[in-house]
Amino acid sequence: MNNIILLLIISVAALIINLIITPFLISLSHKKGWYDVTNDRKIHSGNIPRIGGVGIFISFLLTVFLFVVICKFADIKLNSISKYHYLALSAGFLIIIILGVADDFFSIRAWHKLFIQLVAALIVSFGGFNLEFFYVPFLEQDIPLGFFSHAITAFWIISLCNAINLMDGMDGLAGGIALIASFFYGIIFFTTQNYTAAGLSFVLFGAILGFLVFNFPPAKIFMGDSGSLFLGFCLAVIPLINNKGGGSSQTIFMPLIVLVIPVMDMIAAILRRRRRNLSIASPDREHIHHKLIDFGLSQKKILFVIYLFSVFGGLTGLLYTVLETRKLDSGFTVFIVTWILYTALFLILHYKNQARKNSVSK
Repeated sequence: MNNIILLLIISVAALIINLIITPFLISLSHKKGWYDVTNDRKIHSGNIPRIGGVGIFISFLLTVFLFVVICKFADIKLNSISKYHYLALSAGFLIIIILGVADDFFSIRAWHKLFIQLVAALIVSFGGFNLEFFYVPFLEQDIPLGFFSHAITAFWIISLCNAINLMDGMDGLAGGIALIASFFYGIIFFTTQNYTAAGLSFVLFGAILGFLVFNFPPAKIFMGDSGSLFLGFCLAVIPLINNKGGGSSQTIFMPLIVLVIPVMDMIAAILRRRRRNLSIASPDREHIHHKLIDFGLSQKKILFVIYLFSVFGGLTGLLYTVLETRKLDSGFTVFIVTWILYTALFLILHYKNQARKNSVSK
């Protein structure tokens, strides 16, 4: 079977499965009264279910099983990963989705959530999906991280989980960013012949697309923490799946380009809260989508702007990968330039928003 056809099949399968599951979840939520809470930071109004992440997870899980079965019978070679590694990966996914669902229903304390995320991340890291080396660009040297490799890998996974979680503040936003990222992940891993990572990426793409049918404004369902944490976990872990054993810090350069918007928004939130002597877990209304709302943009225009810059990030991530495959470190300049440009855009948006607020208050 042609690999491209297989990737198309599993994407469509995940899409169809979630198109079936999500309406059931919407109906069940209305019967049980499982609605998202509303407050001054929320953009929506009305009773909207918030367990869409369950549909993403179930459709992802079922389609990954289908993907593995097809590969086995079609004799398509996947990464040489042992059953132990798959078990660790599955345990991490299961823990993170259970955490998300529990938080959606019971509002778990931030530090308790962080601890459970740490457990899930360490299980995956000790299961063989970790960053074992610190790569020094242009010197072409890998410095062993030793035991610290697990701490750094856990930090990477937890950071992306919370980066996507923080972006989940508007209909279609976090899901759209994750959709674009998973699509470019799939293309990038396919071009580098990492078929396991490519397959998981396209399965995730189809599952998210099925959800977005019901989440695009006006949303009929939200993904909730079950969805945002699961998506962040997937987008952090999939790049760690490779044919070379433990990865290096170079492994995360591409994801940091593709996901530059949520990562930068998270960094800005942490700096903002620490500057005000607040806990980094303290919620506020100053994320990138809030700033764009304050400028008077509609939800759909905001999604267009952020989607556009996410696509540019994806294309830049693809360019980085193509350059790196031709000559080592040739793409690192792309990484640096991308982060400089997006930092400048965030700063411009921040100071223009501050100037607008100051002019209104006078």
